[in-house]
Amino acid sequence: FTESVLDEIFLSMGEEDVERAEKILESLNLLEFKDAHPMSLSGGQKQRVAIACAVASNSDIIFYDEPTSGLDLKHMHHVVNNINLLQEMGKTQFIITHDLEFIMNCCTHVIHLEAGKIIDYYPIIDNEEKIFDFFMKYRN
Repeated sequence: FTESVLDEIFLSMGEEDVERAEKILESLNLLEFKDAHPMSLSGGQKQRVAIACAVASNSDIIFYDEPTSGLDLKHMHHVVNNINLLQEMGKTQFIITHDLEFIMNCCTHVIHLEAGKIIDYYPIIDNEEKIFDFFMKYRN
């Protein structure tokens, strides 16, 4: 980690664009922590800093691994809003998650993997029941 949350964002950006970095932090409800050391943050705050870094990198493809882990509902919605905004900007995003509510709020397609193989792939629209049935099947 760097010495501050803002420096983490700069590292991902490759430049020091304070205005853009603060906008990203604000969108994830992290602006008040911009001068804090990343290690002093809670697990959920660190999770959101990682997402902020992904956003700041301006990559065309972003991978997330359980991005809502440790987040309360309010902060999950901040993440959903950012993912939806990135989608509108044409970014391709792959999300690994077991959070059905999160999937329904920001994903457009589902890829089911088992043992490293794709076993199913479909759009969310018109397949809500299929997704729900899948989660019920593997709930335990």
